[in-house]
Amino acid sequence: MSDQTRAMIEQIHATPAMIVLVVTGGGATAIGELLGVAGASSTVLEATVPYARTALAGWLDRSDGGADAEAALDMAMVAHRRAVELAAGHAPVFGVACTAALATLRDRRGSDRAHIAAVGDGAVIAQHLRLERTDGREVQERLVSDAVLAMVAKACGVVPAEPQA
Repeated sequence: MSDQTRAMIEQIHATPAMIVLVVTGGGATAIGELLGVAGASSTVLEATVPYARTALAGWLDRSDGGADAEAALDMAMVAHRRAVELAAGHAPVFGVACTAALATLRDRRGSDRAHIAAVGDGAVIAQHLRLERTDGREVQERLVSDAVLAMVAKACGVVPAEPQA
């Protein structure tokens, strides 16, 4: 983790915001980085990775879910509801979600991509990333995780760190 990312996460943890974070297909590195900086218990209510299609279907309580904007928004809404439950009246709370299709060994139609969304009280933020297939999975995971952390920062009112070159 870069010093810049660590500083951003420290700023996130210094806010009163609390989050539930859910990622599938990519972005899981962001969870480890959020939890790896002191103060995580004041920010992270829950972080989950429903990776298998069946796990995501159970989490969303519906069978269709892929790496698209609708799934990311639905995931963020479920995460927000969960945050409200877990925070027991604490405010502000946010649900942040990422669904991604990263480089894979199997045949897949469609582009490598990620959709990230955050839902809070009356606010929705969404982002779409197009990923280069030539970058490989490790690079794509880093890019997506950085974008997830930036979304968490935005939701918490922190200016996101600039991406590393």
